Amino acid sequence: MNTQAVNIAVVEGKTITSTTELRSNPQGKPVVIKAIPNGKYILAEGENGFAPENITIKRVGKNLHIALEGTDPDQPQVIIEGFFDNQG
Repeated sequence: MNTQAVNIAVVEGKTITSTTELRSNPQGKPVVIKAIPNGKYILAEGENGFAPENITIKRVGKNLHIALEGTDPDQPQVIIEGFFDNQG
């Protein structure tokens, strides 16, 4: 697993509405984001802003759970609430 910090940016239209650094340890609470219609969610790590090489995504009801490489998919770093209710 890469040790560089991973950030998630929420993009609405052409505007970044928020950015959050994800926790790097497997314990703790995940970042919870409310889905927005036609929203985009960008994962980037390090100074160059490249996406992480491997992630695991899982549908849980209408939410999207995202776990980074080397972490337990049942303990996600990000939960996007209502992702499957909002076309993006």
